[in-house]
Amino acid sequence: VTPRDGMAGKALTLGIRPEHIQLGGGDIVFTAPTVIERLGANTVAYASLNGESENFCAMLPGSVGIRADAPVATGINAADCHLFDEAGIAFECRVELTEIDMNVINPTAA
Repeated sequence: VTPRDGMAGKALTLGIRPEHIQLGGGDIVFTAPTVIERLGANTVAYASLNGESENFCAMLPGSVGIRADAPVATGINAADCHLFDEAGIAFECRVELTEIDMNVINPTAA
């Protein structure tokens, strides 16, 4: 993430896509979904953070064995996060080409 000048002390919003939340933990861990919505191929788990209304959801495999109000460790990896300023504008994310595994892009190269 490339920070903008003058952002020190400003409120920022951390965003994560529901499909990037994983079971078993990550760089940041959340627990205890309040609502479970089973949709066949996927299960969506909703939770509140810090006593707020439902403001967190995870899209998990449909067969996942979780239930509402029972602690379950879910987590996110920092690389999957998006950061927004007070106006809701996303910070620019940059990935150095040296960090990309070229075999993933061209699997026949291996």
